[in-house]
Amino acid sequence: MPLDDAVQKAVTECIQENILADFLKKNQAEVIAMSIFEYDKVEEEKKLRKAEFDTGVEQGFKQGVEQGD
Repeated sequence: MPLDDAVQKAVTECIQENILADFLKKNQAEVIAMSIFEYDKVEEEKKLRKAEFDTGVEQGFKQGVEQGD
């Protein structure tokens, strides 16, 4: 299912199940747009990988310094 269809379905189901219904009714278009356009899975995965890489480099540097003494 395409992302935009999934988001629309989720919002509709939340309203039907009375989950944040008042908020979603008032802000439905904005919520859908934000969910579809502001979340970029690929970009988030890149950020996560970079953070993990940076942590690994930092740990490796510390170990190298400790072993080099």
